[in-house]
Amino acid sequence: NPSGYLLGIKRLGISKEDCIAIEDSHNGILAATSAGIKTIWIKDVWEVEEEVQNKAILKFSSFFDVLKEIEKV
Repeated sequence: NPSGYLLGIKRLGISKEDCIAIEDSHNGILAATSAGIKTIWIKDVWEVEEEVQNKAILKFSSFFDVLKEIEKV
């Protein structure tokens, strides 16, 4: 359900185009992408089907890998 993301965007007064969601779960990816938010998937202990993973714009093995990528910017 994207409502949590949409409410957060509304309360922050920002656009979904200015957001990136970082998710590790099947439902989280679906919620964020259904809200129209670019999503990064981080592998976790729970399996996420490849079809759902492919909705993410980037995939990482750990949050540390995300931080390394951000540090490059």
